[in-house]
Amino acid sequence: MKLGESRQPERKMRQNWRDRIFEFWIDLTRLLACGGILCIFVFLGKEALVFLKAPEASQSLFQLAWFPSENRFGIMAMVVGSVLVVGLSLLQAWPIARASAIYLGFFSSPRTSVWLLGSLQLMAAIPSVVVGLFGLSFLLPILAVYFPPAFGLLVASFVLSFVLLPSLIINVHAMLVIDTDPLLEVGKSLGISTPSLIRKVILPQRRRFLRRALILGAGRAFGETLAVLLVAGNNIQLPKGLFEPFRTLNATIALEMSYAQGLHRSALFFLGLCLLLLVCVLRFLAGRENA
Repeated sequence: MKLGESRQPERKMRQNWRDRIFEFWIDLTRLLACGGILCIFVFLGKEALVFLKAPEASQSLFQLAWFPSENRFGIMAMVVGSVLVVGLSLLQAWPIARASAIYLGFFSSPRTSVWLLGSLQLMAAIPSVVVGLFGLSFLLPILAVYFPPAFGLLVASFVLSFVLLPSLIINVHAMLVIDTDPLLEVGKSLGISTPSLIRKVILPQRRRFLRRALILGAGRAFGETLAVLLVAGNNIQLPKGLFEPFRTLNATIALEMSYAQGLHRSALFFLGLCLLLLVCVLRFLAGRENA
């Protein structure tokens, strides 16, 4: 028996141990992540339970007025504001993200693609409060000349779309280019142009993955706080136009938690619980699209 053949069982044993350690580490990480989310749910639910048991919750929860000093906790104006700003931001960012991802994946040179993707990753790492300050100090003064005071859905959705755009482009690009080389080669052999192949084959085939990227982008948008807070105006009212001040659920928690007490504090925890449940539902829907 050769020396190399005698060492093969030993190498296989070492490889098996490495695989087992790696699998154990993955399972442990998954368990810690699930446990952390469960702990957050329990903490928020425990703090929000005081508000849910109070009669004021059932009496005023689905109203528009939010006056904690009068025990009026209507959240509908903030819910509508949050949904509108997220919807408008995705409406602005999604076409740009999809077109940019198609260019990076199928039309740009490899060197250009690597450079642009690196730049997008750098942009995605910019703190959102910096983008909010840009909107507050640059965009608002320009719009205020024509639409005073300019706080409202338009500038807030534009700032939020700028925050979402880098991560959206990266996600859509990753879901478009995976395993597309065989399709491109077959298309070239059949004389099909790249734009036709993308429009008629790749995009319909990846429709589920694109919906998943859009849903994940919506979850990211609902979690954004500071960028929107700086340019929304923060009046708790239904926005009747693009330049009407409004407030989101996140902004209410950020602005009022420092001084809230008693039932008011519990109501803010309830808002946090609602946001967490919303993001979990969106993540579940994204997982179904990927299945």
